[in-house]
Amino acid sequence: MKVKSDFLRFGSFTIKNGAQIRFWEVIWLGNRPLCQQYPQLYNMVRKKRDTVGEVLSTPSGEVLSTPSPNLSKRRDIIGQHLTRWNILVSRLVHINLTEEQDEFKWELDSTGVFTVKTHYRGLIN
Repeated sequence: MKVKSDFLRFGSFTIKNGAQIRFWEVIWLGNRPLCQQYPQLYNMVRKKRDTVGEVLSTPSGEVLSTPSPNLSKRRDIIGQHLTRWNILVSRLVHINLTEEQDEFKWELDSTGVFTVKTHYRGLIN
């Protein structure tokens, strides 16, 4: 997991269909993964590795028109957790999934394409 986090910190995702981006564990909404932004909610969900596409669509694959994330929780959300939940849901309203593949842009190269050389330089700096 350390290697993956070292790699992902040098790039950013552009959401298209959400099929390649983990909802909780990858930086895609804000400057930290959602598991770090909402740790209490992360601890309450059953499927921590779901993708953005899985969370923001119905089981039949239709994109949700209203923000009601498809998350299986261990218990009811009440109190302060409900407030955090509502904040997260309000941020998801602006996410529109498309049919295109998600995009990853490598931040260490002006072309946006990964190279071992730029990754090595990023790690030693």
